[in-house]
Amino acid sequence: MVILSVILGIVFILTGCAKIFQFNLQVEDWEEYGYPLWLMNVTGIIEVLCGIAFVFGGLFHHLAVGASILIAIILLVGLYTCLTREKRLWKRSIFLIILFIADLIVMIGFY
Repeated sequence: MVILSVILGIVFILTGCAKIFQFNLQVEDWEEYGYPLWLMNVTGIIEVLCGIAFVFGGLFHHLAVGASILIAIILLVGLYTCLTREKRLWKRSIFLIILFIADLIVMIGFY
């Protein structure tokens, strides 16, 4: 459980940083989706904070569970966006579904 939590933590720290530092691909996607860029920054900050909580989830289970809940919400919104606004539907949807399942495993395991 701890290994999966650390892996998720690294993934969300990296994806959060990509949003915070406004990598071109992120900006293009968010503009395509019609979401404001300030929301991308807020999402990135939440992802980085949750990623840190996942990395230390083995020590602080309640932090990891709280992070899992926030990440689950972000992933569900992302999946909804992919299903309704995304042109490359399967590439993103499968990745989001895998992350969502891993997130649920961590949430249940630490709860």
